[in-house]
Amino acid sequence: VPTIACVQNAAIGGGFGFMAACDFRLTHPEAKIGYPPVATGLSPALMAPWLMRIVGPARARAMLLRGGTISGQVAFDAGIATGLHPVTTLPEESVTLAQHLAQGGPHAMRAMKRFLNELDGSDEDGMLDRAARVSADVIAHPETQARLRERFGDNRGG
Repeated sequence: VPTIACVQNAAIGGGFGFMAACDFRLTHPEAKIGYPPVATGLSPALMAPWLMRIVGPARARAMLLRGGTISGQVAFDAGIATGLHPVTTLPEESVTLAQHLAQGGPHAMRAMKRFLNELDGSDEDGMLDRAARVSADVIAHPETQARLRERFGDNRGG
């Protein structure tokens, strides 16, 4: 089943990851999109494979290692967003796209998506497991823990 992300305000951190994993990514020019948590020491490993497929390795590296946010317009120009609409019509455009996709034959749609995933490596065995391991290792590292405490305080209770 094709997936649709409709970014009305922002897709930051994990929201950017969910957006990148979708087949269709609709937004508006002023939306904020990106992965600033790199500054706190968190890892974007779970979303990296999708972003690399969308924008290519060089641009994905620059975005993920630098961190920060971009506008919806820049995301569209870079190919991250597949549709750019005024904020006032964005929800309606998303529904229209979903209705259009629903008209397709379910078997043909599943077969095509499976084939596309094979072509771009999205279904590679173990990719998500490896990405989750990298993220977990980074989160558990003392440096990351110190950065998180510095930024958000020590809320371990006690």
